Amino acid sequence: LRPQRGMADPAATPMVPSSAMAPAPGVNPSPDESARDELAPAPAAPPPIPETPPLEPTAVHQPPPLAPQAAPPSGPEYGLDGDLNAAGLGGDEKPPAPASDAPAKVPGPAGTQGMRAKGLWRKLKTTVNNMSFINQVGRMAETARPSALKELALKPEHGYAVAMLPTVDEASAGLKDLGVSVDSGSFGGAADVEDVLSPAVALTFTKALDVPDAGMDRQISHVLLRACLYDKGALVGNVATVKGSPATDANGVPTWRFGDDDDKDKNDFHLLARSSRKKPRQTVGGAGGSNDVQIHVELNVVPVATAEDDAACFETDEKTGRRSRTAQVDEVCVAWGRCPWPDQFVGGSVSVDVQLSGASMDEPVALEPSKLAAKRASSVFRKFTDKGKLLAKGPTLSVKMAVANYKHADLVNKLPRDVLCPAAMVPVLATFREMAAVEAAALGRRGLYRNTCNPTLRLLPTLAADATICHELVRAWRRTTARWPPAHLKDPRRRGETLDGLVLKFWPLLHSHAVPDQAVAGNVAATRHREGIVRAFAEDHPVVAMSRNPDEWMHKPFDVAELAHNFGDPLEVYVS
Repeated sequence: LRPQRGMADPAATPMVPSSAMAPAPGVNPSPDESARDELAPAPAAPPPIPETPPLEPTAVHQPPPLAPQAAPPSGPEYGLDGDLNAAGLGGDEKPPAPASDAPAKVPGPAGTQGMRAKGLWRKLKTTVNNMSFINQVGRMAETARPSALKELALKPEHGYAVAMLPTVDEASAGLKDLGVSVDSGSFGGAADVEDVLSPAVALTFTKALDVPDAGMDRQISHVLLRACLYDKGALVGNVATVKGSPATDANGVPTWRFGDDDDKDKNDFHLLARSSRKKPRQTVGGAGGSNDVQIHVELNVVPVATAEDDAACFETDEKTGRRSRTAQVDEVCVAWGRCPWPDQFVGGSVSVDVQLSGASMDEPVALEPSKLAAKRASSVFRKFTDKGKLLAKGPTLSVKMAVANYKHADLVNKLPRDVLCPAAMVPVLATFREMAAVEAAALGRRGLYRNTCNPTLRLLPTLAADATICHELVRAWRRTTARWPPAHLKDPRRRGETLDGLVLKFWPLLHSHAVPDQAVAGNVAATRHREGIVRAFAEDHPVVAMSRNPDEWMHKPFDVAELAHNFGDPLEVYVS
C-alpha cells in the first residue's frame, strides 16, 4: 500500500519511543530541541474519525448503604407506628439491589442530589411534626406515663354526649335509660317524667399527699385530676375532670388540693357517680370489693407548650389542602389509683385513703415514700399519729364519699343510669333528660324517628363536647339560678325555658371565626385567649358581644335546620 499524500512512510521512519520524543515532566527542553521543533514543518491534521454512538457505562458508582438506624418508640402512646421505611427515611431494612439485567442509571447532576436531600429533610420534618406532643416533651420520671384518661377523653364515645343522650331500643321501639310517662305530653310538671333509680355516690377529693414529681425538664403549667368508672378490667363511661392546685403542707411535703376557688362555697362535692353496674350488698365477694365497680383516678400534670409545639399539632388534608387540628395527649400521669365504692355510709359519709401507683395500668409500679415524707414519718412525734402513718404509706389520695345532698336528690334521679359529672352539671343534665322524656312522650313510640325542632336536645351535646364552652355555660346557669327559691328549682318548665335560652345564646360560638381552635393545654397564652373570648361572650348579650368586632364575628346565616332533632341520629351528628 502506498502512503497517503502528506504522510511519511512508516517503513522508512524508525520507531521512536514516546518517552524519547517528549521531555520528562517538569524538565525544560534543550535549546537545540527547541530550534529543531520550530524549523520542522507542522504535521498535517489527522483525518476525521467517523462518529460512533457512545457506549453505555458498564459500572456505576453506588453510594454505600446507610447504617441501620434504631426505630423510634412505637405504640399508640407515642403516636408513631415505628415504620421509617414507609416514610422513606431508611431503617433496619436495606434497600433492594438492582436487577442484573436492568440497565444501569447514570447519576444526575449535583442539583438532583440536592433536591433529593431536601425531599428527605421535608419527610423527616413531617414525621417529627406528626409525633405526639408527649413524645416531643422528652425526659420524664420512670413511673410517669402519658395520661390514659386524657387519651380516652379524646374519643367521642367517652364524652358527655354519649352519657346524656338516650338510645333507641329498636326491639321495643322505645328509649333506653329514660323514664317516660305517656300519660301527658305537655311540659307541665314533674309527673311527666319518671325517676330512673340507680346507685349514686358523691365524691369529694380532700387532698393528695406526697405526690411524686414528674421529672420533666419543662415547667408545669397546671395540674388536674381525671376520673372514670372502672368495671371488670376496663374503663367505662365518660371521663370527668377536677381542677387541682399544687402546694406543700406544714412539713414541706408536696400536696395537691382540688376544686375551683370560685365554687368552693357553692359545691357540696366535686363529682357525682351513678352506675347501674354497682352490685347489691347481697352479692357475695362482689359489692365493695375489687370485683365491684370502682372509680379510677389519675393525677396529671400539664407541661408548658410553646407556639411551635402547638403548631405541630396540625395536619393537612392531601386532597383538600385544609389544615385541621389533631387531638393530642398533652397530659402526663404521675400517679393513679382506684377508689372503692362502699356499700353503706356510716353517718352519711365515708373517708378513704387510696394508695396510689405509678407506670401504666397493665404494669403498675408501687410508689415508695419520698425522702422528705419518710423523714417526716419517722419522727418520734409523728410516728404514731394518723398523719405519720399516712406519710409512711407513700403517695395517697384522700377521698370523702357520701350520699347525694338533699338539694340534688330530686335531680339525681333524673340523670342517666351511668354517668360521672361535676356537681355543677347535675341540674343542667337533669333538665336535659326531662326535656328528652317529654319530647319522647309527645312523639309516642311510632314517632321517635321524626324530626322535631328542639334547640336544647340538638345543641347541648355539641356544646358539652367543648370543655371551655361547657364550663362557661354551666357558670351562666349558676348565675341565672343563684337567687331562685326552691320552688323554682323544682319547676321543670322554668328550668327548661332557662336552658333553652342559654343554649341559643351559646349557639353562635360553634360557628364563629372569632373563637380559635382548642390549643394544646400547656399553651397558656393561647388557652387564656380562647377562654377570654368565650367568657366575654357569655357575660354580655349575644347582639352586643357579636357587634364589637364584626369582621371577626362574621359567619354564615343561621339555618333552622341546624336545630332539627331526631332520637335516631347517630353520635356523629352531635360530635364530629
